Amino acid sequence: MKIFIAFMLFINFAIAVTLTKKEQLYLKNNKIVRMCNNLNWTPIEFMDKNQKPQGISIDTMKLIEKRVGVKFVHIPTSSWRQSQEFLKAKKCDILPAAIKTQKRMKYANFTRAYLNYDLVIITKNDKPYVANLNNILDKPMSRKESSGLIDKLEERYKDIKILKTNTTKGSFEKISNNESYFTIATLPVAFYYISKFYSYDLRIAGYTDMKYQLRIMVRDDDKILLSLMNKGLKSISSREYQNFSTKWSKIDNNHIPNKKFFINLLIGILILAIIALIYIFIIRRKNNDLEESLENFKILVDTMNEGLLHFEDKKIVSVNDVACQMFGYSQNEFKNRYILDLVEGKDKDRVIEALNSEYKKSFHVCLLKKNGSKFKALVCGRDIFKKGKKIRISTILDIDELHRNRNRLENLNKQLEAKIKIELAKNRRKDEILFNNVRLASLGEMISNIAHQWRQPLNVLNLNIEMLLLEFMNENINEVFLDDFIDKNSKIISDLSKTIDNFRNFYQPDKEKSEFSLKELINEVIKIEKSYLREKSIKINFVENDGRIFGFPSEFKQVLIHLINNSKDAIYLQNDPDGEIKVHLEDKGDYHILTILDNGGGIKEDIMNKIFEPYFTTKFQSAGTGLGLYMSKMIIEKSMHGNLSVQNRDKGAIFIIKLPMS
Repeated sequence: MKIFIAFMLFINFAIAVTLTKKEQLYLKNNKIVRMCNNLNWTPIEFMDKNQKPQGISIDTMKLIEKRVGVKFVHIPTSSWRQSQEFLKAKKCDILPAAIKTQKRMKYANFTRAYLNYDLVIITKNDKPYVANLNNILDKPMSRKESSGLIDKLEERYKDIKILKTNTTKGSFEKISNNESYFTIATLPVAFYYISKFYSYDLRIAGYTDMKYQLRIMVRDDDKILLSLMNKGLKSISSREYQNFSTKWSKIDNNHIPNKKFFINLLIGILILAIIALIYIFIIRRKNNDLEESLENFKILVDTMNEGLLHFEDKKIVSVNDVACQMFGYSQNEFKNRYILDLVEGKDKDRVIEALNSEYKKSFHVCLLKKNGSKFKALVCGRDIFKKGKKIRISTILDIDELHRNRNRLENLNKQLEAKIKIELAKNRRKDEILFNNVRLASLGEMISNIAHQWRQPLNVLNLNIEMLLLEFMNENINEVFLDDFIDKNSKIISDLSKTIDNFRNFYQPDKEKSEFSLKELINEVIKIEKSYLREKSIKINFVENDGRIFGFPSEFKQVLIHLINNSKDAIYLQNDPDGEIKVHLEDKGDYHILTILDNGGGIKEDIMNKIFEPYFTTKFQSAGTGLGLYMSKMIIEKSMHGNLSVQNRDKGAIFIIKLPMS
């Protein structure tokens, strides 16, 4: 069983970092991550003589670079406080090692804890050992300013007196100079500063009941970067973290003064004591990690779909929770029960044969529950030798339950398919209603355009009638005059009739797709709109390239009308006497690209991503429904398999229609 557990733990550590599509796209566009640092927090994090960041946290960041694929770039700051301010102002993206506090959570997110240290109490050598922090709370304490530990201590101990220093070394120096009684630090930091600077003056006087959990501090508006950092940290094993700590906790012997033999002996004993404490700390950490791993493995085993049985000499030693549910026995009822007690009589010989021949292939067997009922199962077992003793691990899959689950799943799938069909029908009906609403909303514009098309011919007819009366009064009417009069006015009436027919056909829906000329259709739309645009002093120009596409011409006309009318309304609101709409058609690759560009001032950036939503409009309620652009996008992208988008360009907006060639 322990071999199996060790194997599972090995697999756990070997898992590679797997990125989602969003994370991969993020890395493609944001590979550089700006990192601000703590300047003097040796050995956790500090700047070397070349002003490059070093330490345990930096080694961790370097490993994340390799595992995740990001590139950390150091952003220089003058202090730890400024590093925090830079993160708050988004001038940097992460701080590699920080403690999580309520104040910092207002402007940053935090990863999982990756460095978890005991906090120790440091005093002068001549001070007594400290059994509990409460015993020295009346004494002054020194600590580096901007430390997250200060906030936690002040929250926990209201009367604590803290002398703030510029550096971590400064907090140790105040103890040496008798300006403060003690400081609190993580074990690696305490070990580093005592051994390097204060070997004969300071000591570790006791432990607090607090843990110092260091995390990566990430700017609060970048959730994907937070996820990438967590995945990178998760990929690093506890042994790798231990190697980082060991690397940066070495003592530089050049900094130990050459004193008398007995003093060196005392120092050696002190160092051995510190090493013993570190060893105890590491052992405790390992035990905690092992207990956590065992707990995780138990959760994994208990959440399997298969029942798991461990038995020796045909007697059951342990089972998982699934096996208890499968057979109806409790854990205690299973212990020391013979495996053959669970097998139906006719299948016992097959099970005995499998046990004696180290049978490793799966086989079907009929098993018995506590209540006497039977179920078919698929069994697979493997022998493992532990200290020369053979034990067996077997997995059991309830085939009957599998069939029942499969039937339930099939029924659920059928119900889901039926619901999907109903919802699709509702959506189709909804689209039809929306499209009809758009057509109704367009009727007002159609009538307005008819009025503009008819206005001049009706004026001409009226003038001709007045001219007829004048000629009649002057007795100048003859047969030639009447024929000419009838011809001219009949042509005008015929043009008026054609206008009605054009508008009637224009709004008549297409029943089937057909191939049509883009150039001809665009010219038809411009002809309908031109009279109204001329009245508003708006020019419309069309670069007459051609192309043929397959789709619904009437619906496509609707789209062009909506886009031109939007441009027209935007120009009108700008009150620009030089209003202009440019329509351009060209071929690119396998697509026709149609653009409609205006000089109407463009679209506000804060609503750019909303204008294609249904019922969204910037006009007065009496002037628009908010359905035109939504239905235009639906027609282009769903009915004609193209794409409709919008951008701001020059002094206006440009709508871009991309259609596949016929």
